[in-house]
Amino acid sequence: MALELIALVRDVDVPSLQKLLLYALASRADHAGRCWPSVRRLCQDTGLSRRAVQIHLGLLTDRHALVREGRRGHSNVYRLTLLNVANAGTISAGRHDAANLGQPQPQVRTACARPAHDVRTPAHPMRVPCASHAPEVVKEVPTKVQQKPGNATVTVDNWPPPRKAPWWRSRDAVMQKGLELGLPPNPGEMYPAYKDRVYRAWGGRNE
Repeated sequence: MALELIALVRDVDVPSLQKLLLYALASRADHAGRCWPSVRRLCQDTGLSRRAVQIHLGLLTDRHALVREGRRGHSNVYRLTLLNVANAGTISAGRHDAANLGQPQPQVRTACARPAHDVRTPAHPMRVPCASHAPEVVKEVPTKVQQKPGNATVTVDNWPPPRKAPWWRSRDAVMQKGLELGLPPNPGEMYPAYKDRVYRAWGGRNE
C-alpha cells in the first residue's frame, strides 16, 4: 500500500515542501493509508523545522489531502486521502506565504563597493569651440643672431671666425717660413735643429 501511495504523491499538484511531507507520510502508511509519526519524526524525515511541519500539515488538511485524528497522550493519526487532491490546482493566494515557509529564499547581495567609474554630470554646460577644424598655426622661431655695429648681421654659429694654427705647428709651414726668411736647410741638418734656427731668425726680425 505504501508504494501505491507514493505513486499517488507524484500526481498530486502541491508545493514542493508539502509534497516532501506527503512522501514522508506515505512511506510510513499502512494498508489503510494511516500512519502516526510524531512531529519530531517528520522533522527528521524531511529536514524541515518543527514550525514548518506543523504549518504544512495544516495546509494539507485544508486541501483534504489527509485527515488528522487526534489521540490523547499519543501522536496524531494521519489518514492519506490523496485521491481527493489528485490533479488539483495550486493552493489559494491567501496561504501562499505560509506554504513557502521553510523553502530556501534567494539571497539578495548588496554592493558594498562604489562603482568602478563614477560618472557625474558637469555643474555647468560645456561649450564646444566653433573652429574645431581650423588649421593649426605654426609659429616660426627666428634664427638666433648677434647684431654688430654697422647693421652687419652675423650668425652666432660662424662668429668668431676660426683661428689659424701657428706656422711652427706644421712641418710644411716651417719649411715655407724658412724659404721666406732665406734659410734653406743645411745638408744633414735634423728637422728640430732647422725648426729652432728658423724660429730664432723669425723672432729676431719681429723684435
